[in-house]
Amino acid sequence: MFKNLMFITHSDESAVQLEQVRKACEAGVEWIQVRIKAHSKEEIKELAKEARAITSEFGVLLCINDHLHIALQCKVDACHLGKKDMPIASAKALTQGKLLIGATCNTIEDVYSAYEAGADYIGLGPYRFTTTKQKLSPELGISGYQSISDQMKSKNINIPLVAIGGIQVEDVKALINTGVAGIAVSGALIHSNNWKATRQSFQSELQTNKQNTHVTNS
Repeated sequence: MFKNLMFITHSDESAVQLEQVRKACEAGVEWIQVRIKAHSKEEIKELAKEARAITSEFGVLLCINDHLHIALQCKVDACHLGKKDMPIASAKALTQGKLLIGATCNTIEDVYSAYEAGADYIGLGPYRFTTTKQKLSPELGISGYQSISDQMKSKNINIPLVAIGGIQVEDVKALINTGVAGIAVSGALIHSNNWKATRQSFQSELQTNKQNTHVTNS
């Protein structure tokens, strides 16, 4: 079920969020995370229900940020949990494999904790500064991703890493070469004049460089 390109919504308005969900689906994105902070749980639940209806229409995977119970009620595909949200182990126990659980990580210690708790994938970042998220952890850059990936390999930890944070098309090659499994983007699509073309550019870079990495490591 894991896809290597995720789009993350960004707006304080539910209507704009839903417009972004539809535009991403129409552009061919296969995995969307709905992230909205300044709303009540009821408003977020309604947004999740409507986003689920749109993504179901297109056969697109839907992830809800933070709110596990809403994710379960709306029967989405994944829930992404930050460091201050419900513990990963508790979420895994509640979901019993019904959906993927993602974890936000910034350090190798975060990765170890998330892995041991049973996370299905890790959102690792930020790659660089981004205006789409407040209270950013320290920027990792390519060297940070490489260091964490190398330390994971040394301990035989195998869990998909999704790079996040201000990523542009030209960053994909270097990121994939560090060993990440995929990337998450927000502003790169939101500020694009042609969502489909931008999505295709990201997907092409991901596919090409994953193939090259596989050949190099074979």
